[in-house]
Amino acid sequence: MKCKKILISIIVCSFAFLLINVNAFAVDVINTTNGGYVPRENDIGTHVSALGNSNNPYYIDNISKYANLSKFSLRDVIPENVVVRNQGSENSCWAFTALACLETNLSLKNKRAGKETKVYDFSEQYMVSSSFYNNYLNGLINNRGLNFKPYEGGNFETRAIGNITNGYGVVNEADYPYLNTEAPVDLNSLKNKKIAADVLDTITFSNPKNNDERTALIKKIKEHIVENGGVYTAIKAPDIGNFKFNPFNGALYHNNEEYPNHAVTIIGWDDNYSRENFVSKPERDGAWIVKNSYGTEMIQELNSLKKFVFNYNKENFNSEGIFSENQISDEQLINSLNDSYYEKFGKRPIKLLRGSDGKNIAQ
Repeated sequence: MKCKKILISIIVCSFAFLLINVNAFAVDVINTTNGGYVPRENDIGTHVSALGNSNNPYYIDNISKYANLSKFSLRDVIPENVVVRNQGSENSCWAFTALACLETNLSLKNKRAGKETKVYDFSEQYMVSSSFYNNYLNGLINNRGLNFKPYEGGNFETRAIGNITNGYGVVNEADYPYLNTEAPVDLNSLKNKKIAADVLDTITFSNPKNNDERTALIKKIKEHIVENGGVYTAIKAPDIGNFKFNPFNGALYHNNEEYPNHAVTIIGWDDNYSRENFVSKPERDGAWIVKNSYGTEMIQELNSLKKFVFNYNKENFNSEGIFSENQISDEQLINSLNDSYYEKFGKRPIKLLRGSDGKNIAQ
């Protein structure tokens, strides 16, 4: 099997698209829950390329020049390779984010070389399924697999890159389509696949310890995005009912320490993005532009929401004779959520829909 070796640099530093305040950094992520959260595509303004004419070839004579721009987004340069994909209900954000970094990296290399535009779409399922040691049909063992259990999530260094460097490489989505499951597969289904790319090198950065290190790191991240593409990072993911997230403009900022549980891809920045757009106000303006891997809608199953809403508004529900989340009707749930959003944002955005399985869902 002939393998095309490709050098890629991916930073580990610190949804559609979100804006995360530049003061927030996190490293690494291991998911421990399976919430099925799907964020909505958010309008974050008109996207006019700060590079002017971004047609091929894409030459970068002075990286710092572009890194000093107040706004930059890979969507202005390689939009065909900044596509929002959907990991569904699985804890596979680590795979989607790692491959998003690779796809943008290769796309920038092609643009810089003046090559014909190529759309990259690598298989997240292949990365997920090939990373197990003993999660296969008929009890087969994968001697090149890693010691991860189904549905426990993963991270960049040990699972994503560990899997690739174990010899599996990366294959195209068409050769191993996404199954939206981590159930056992036939180990033989992973064999004899055409390797589309391989990773030879990565770059990792640690969290800054002081303001000087933070300023230097922000500059390095910007330079890296311009030259090499997307940046893998980890955040504390918002969900419906989490009011540190503004669902109307996609702004997220945690003003206290939070354990990260979701991986996303930084694709740009906006230094002038107003701090007033965030629910929890950061010290200064500015935001990272981030690509998520949960499609373009925010949909959540109702039972998990009922438990959250009941605990959040227990006294109010008790006063209405409701003493368990199981007593909350779907309509009461939606009304309670919309009341909370109205109090915070002056809008009632949540709708009750019926899913393809006949069950009600919140959107």
